[in-house]
Amino acid sequence: MPCLNCGSNGRENCFCEECFKDESKNPKDILPKYMQASTAYHMLGDLSRKKDVCLVTRENEKYYIGHWLDYVTNNRFVSLLFPKSECQEIKISKNRIIVRTLNSTYLFGEENSEGTRSVERKEETLLFASCKIKLLVEGKIMILSFDKDLWYTSKVKRIELLE
Repeated sequence: MPCLNCGSNGRENCFCEECFKDESKNPKDILPKYMQASTAYHMLGDLSRKKDVCLVTRENEKYYIGHWLDYVTNNRFVSLLFPKSECQEIKISKNRIIVRTLNSTYLFGEENSEGTRSVERKEETLLFASCKIKLLVEGKIMILSFDKDLWYTSKVKRIELLE
């Protein structure tokens, strides 16, 4: 059935202003989380890309709502709709790991029941000894949280699991 607002073929794939409002209605706030997705819709059109990292902060029945993380160009469209059926949560091992970024090597202990783990950087002492890993994906920056603050690293080159 064509969209009554813009005449496009099929309301399912239409994101004119009126349809976009319908699809993004009744959102509820959720704890911000990083996910991987490839399909994204915006009022301006389809902003899909190959599998990439997004930050979602709201959801409704069909969609997570958030934005792509694009730190290179800092080009962010907000309130993108990511179909829930195509999103994947980013899983981070709870075991000890070594993370090699472009500039440093980080050694992480096992994750405890609160999600915190010990951390050391080989090249230089950090300002903190424990943290939570918020984002860890090869080819992307790593984001750590500590004492209500965030620490951003250069791109992750390799993740090694320790026994």
